[in-house]
Amino acid sequence: MIYKYELVLDKMPEKEGLLICEKSKCKTYLLNVAVPIKLSVETDVELSGLSKNINGKSMIKLESYYEYLLFRKKIDRSGSSWVRDILESVREVENVIYRDAEFVIVENIKWHDKENINNLACLGLVKREDLLCLRDLNKEHLPLLKNLLRGVEIVSAHYKIAGDQIRTFIHYRPSTWHLHIHYVNIHTANVGNMIESSHLLQNVIHNITLDSDYYKKIKLSVFE
Repeated sequence: MIYKYELVLDKMPEKEGLLICEKSKCKTYLLNVAVPIKLSVETDVELSGLSKNINGKSMIKLESYYEYLLFRKKIDRSGSSWVRDILESVREVENVIYRDAEFVIVENIKWHDKENINNLACLGLVKREDLLCLRDLNKEHLPLLKNLLRGVEIVSAHYKIAGDQIRTFIHYRPSTWHLHIHYVNIHTANVGNMIESSHLLQNVIHNITLDSDYYKKIKLSVFE
């Protein structure tokens, strides 16, 4: 079987080459390019710790809050350092379109063809570090969530696109364990917008308003 992966390099490797894997049939690539850079990799070795496997086997299961707590203990947050860098204006300063005391809106690095507004993709990065994901939200966070929803107006005004053309959602499970919101054009065709893992922000606010512990009580679909 051939596995396909997509990698995003935030910085150049310390050594001369990038070692894709340490198993058999590995390849080391010499790089002399600007970063960040997106790489596509094909290999007959399944790699752990990289982005989602496109061709490999996966399954959807329902996860309880108890299972989430067990999973949470094993979460490695080292991969979310890029969020802190953006929040602290260490990187991607030119891509930030809004900043306040609670969150930052930045263009998603995956939005490559920025002249094509149909593929608009921005992130709302929350400054609080104690919030990892959807499961951590309750009524205490409603003001924050409503502020994030106001981000639709900000994105709309900045890119001259109608607010009703912007989809705003939270992934669960997220690829980065630091609470963040996606603002995307409703016309974009992106596997990251799959219904199983995307939770509309308006619905999240509604659910928590009904029951503060909503996301502690229900089972959520996850990929494994």
